[in-house]
Amino acid sequence: MKNKITISTIVMFLFYSFATLAQTIKWEDRMNGDNSVAGLQARGWVILNEDGGGSSAPWFQGRVSVFTSFEGPDSGYVASNFNGANTNDVVDQWLISPILNINVGDSLSFLARSPDSSSFDDSIFVLLATNAGTTPSDFISLGRFLVSKNGWQQFYWISEINATIRVAIRYYLFDAQTNADYIGLDLIQVYTGATYPSTIAINKSFGFTNVTQSSSYRM
Repeated sequence: MKNKITISTIVMFLFYSFATLAQTIKWEDRMNGDNSVAGLQARGWVILNEDGGGSSAPWFQGRVSVFTSFEGPDSGYVASNFNGANTNDVVDQWLISPILNINVGDSLSFLARSPDSSSFDDSIFVLLATNAGTTPSDFISLGRFLVSKNGWQQFYWISEINATIRVAIRYYLFDAQTNADYIGLDLIQVYTGATYPSTIAINKSFGFTNVTQSSSYRM
């Protein structure tokens, strides 16, 4: 029996292989400029290095030698990697958006990936601050998601609130030597007017005993 997810009643991220959606862009950062910490901060991003260590910057310009961007110049994405871990093997890097004004039905979208066929299970948390705050305690988690090892993967969140917010993407792993490698983020957008199918049929049964299935499903 197929399980159905009704889009309009879910506040979560979904993974789509199609992106032909009618939409009006309200805000975007294509990550095609300077993605050093200073460059990101100049565009209104807030960077937190919550693990307090690391031999590299918490977020940095995409490295063409690892993979190229989804669009724009080859290095036009922002990246983070295991070199941000502290001496306790914890990596905890936050990329917090500028202040965003959203309405019911607006969508947040971004793309993420790890190196193709990586042996490491990189993952990200996506969080929301409805008070537009910039400290970790201001945020609630929308879920933890494994990052694609097979090219760029697009993530969507559909808003059910009218609010002034910030969104955070948190690269957090407490066992960096085992599960951290390298992640890239690209084409982060907020838009209105997108249309989605009213239901999605999932031809698979699954439970919530596996943490990787507890808050998302790959389409």
